[in-house]
This record gives sequence, C-alpha cells and structure tokens, in this order.
Amino acid sequence: IFAATSFSKKECEQLDCIYRQPTIAKMGICRTTALYILHSSYAYGGYQIPTSWDLQGSIHLYYLLGHLQLQDLLGKHLLHCIDQQYLHIGFTDPVFTYEFTKAKDLITATWITNTWQYISEQRATLHTKSLSLKYQRENDQSISFIAQQYYSGINLRRINAVRMYLQVFFLSDITDSAGSHLEPSYLEPYLPRRRQSTLQWPYQQLPGEKAWKVWRAFLYKYCTFTIGNSRSRKLLRPLGKWLHPPIHTQQWHTMVDPTTNIVFILDQPAQKWKVYKPRNRHKSNYLSQTDISELPPN
Repeated sequence: IFAATSFSKKECEQLDCIYRQPTIAKMGICRTTALYILHSSYAYGGYQIPTSWDLQGSIHLYYLLGHLQLQDLLGKHLLHCIDQQYLHIGFTDPVFTYEFTKAKDLITATWITNTWQYISEQRATLHTKSLSLKYQRENDQSISFIAQQYYSGINLRRINAVRMYLQVFFLSDITDSAGSHLEPSYLEPYLPRRRQSTLQWPYQQLPGEKAWKVWRAFLYKYCTFTIGNSRSRKLLRPLGKWLHPPIHTQQWHTMVDPTTNIVFILDQPAQKWKVYKPRNRHKSNYLSQTDISELPPN
C-alpha cells in the first residue's frame, strides 16, 4: 500500500500512534517499551520495527530505483516527473543531489518530493539521468538561487510562480543579447516576448498582480543598479560571452553572425530562418537572400 501513498512525516506519525499498540500487543511486547527500543536495530538490542515513514520511504526508493533502471513506461514517467520538479525549483543542481530543506519553500508536495525528503534525511544522494542545465553565459546565475538568498515563504513562491509562467531559468533568459540590461518584456505579464523556451515546463497559470510586483521589486533591487524609486534595467554584474552549453533554454527569433553581420530571422509559421545580408559596409541596408531550415554551426 505504501508504494502509492505520499503521506507526510506528520501523517505517518499519526498512523503509528493508531497502530503501534495493537501491533506490539500481538507481538507480545510490553506496551510501555520505549520507542527507541521498538525501532532500533537488532544489533543494538532493539526490535527493529520500522516506522510508517521509514517503511513508506524505503518502498518508494525500491520502486523508484527499479523502474529507473528498467527504463520501462513507468520509469520514463518518473524521470519526466523529476525533470518537471527540477524546472519547478529552478536550481542548477539535479533533484536528489542536495538537502531537501534547501528547496522546501519552492516545493509542491508530490510522490517525488516525498521520496526526496526521505532520501535527504538518510543523508544520501541519488543521481539519475534527469534534466541538468548548465550556465549559458559568463557570470550567469539561476534566478531561483538569487531569489532564495533574499526571500522565503510566500514572496519566494510568488517570484517562482512568475518565473515558471515566463518559463525562464537563468538570468541570461531575461536579459538582452548584450547581457547588460534586463529585457523589458520579462517585467510585465502581457508584453510580447521575442524568444520561446525549448523546455517542457509544468503548467503555471497567470500569477496575480501581487506576484508581479514582488518579481519586479526582486529584479530591480538585487539584480540591477536601481537606487530608491529609480528604475534602472542595467545589471549589477553584466553577463559575458556565451558558453555553448549542451542544452539551450530558449530559441531566439533573431540572430546575428558577428563575423559576417548576416541577420537570421525566424519565420515561426514556416519554422524556417530568413537570411538577410548587408548591402553595404555601413550595415544600414539589408537584402533578403534565401530561407534555410537550420542555422549554420556556431
């Protein structure tokens, strides 16, 4: 039965309170026996009776490891759930590889997070073939990592709700191509954005105005040169050159080759790139040449 449950630790303790006395009575154990004796290992003179929390966690771990190793349909579904949890939290470290408490304010209770909490309490880590994103530019940072240093509770969850609605992970996802300023379209809910995410994000409905207000206050205060009531979009620490990570989080609709000054503009309905070459050395006039299905390498 524990394979499919996601009881919290408190709920498991309530179950233990209900079933502990009838169970030890059937086993012929004195009802006043201390809990640490009931649950301690045989090696320490205990009865080694597992708590509901330990029983649930060990069964979860057994099925999680088994299906991930088999790579069957359920294993693929579990891996997808881990990927979704990774995007939901927004830290670069994979799920299961750091302490559960570090992300507690960003977590929605699920079967995966329940298992993670148990693994974390055992001071263990689990490495899977799940999604893992790398920094895209020099001086880049995870938005959730920055926010967690200054916010907690409801305000941190509000920032995270806006981040997921915008489908952004890194600071480079919300800055201009030069990496020097915040892109205005990521500060308001209804402005058109000229990029789209390449990742499959969990669904997030449009956050309320309070959430957007906290989101803007966070970016202006901790990411830009804003002082007082002024509103500067210039980053405190501009981003550097692109690092070419294995997974790009966004597809840009406009690209420029800095060596040739050729402009590539994505035609979304046709999913082809329009190529524009400069007509003169002043790059003030461009001529449409052809359409291509893929961008040239680098």
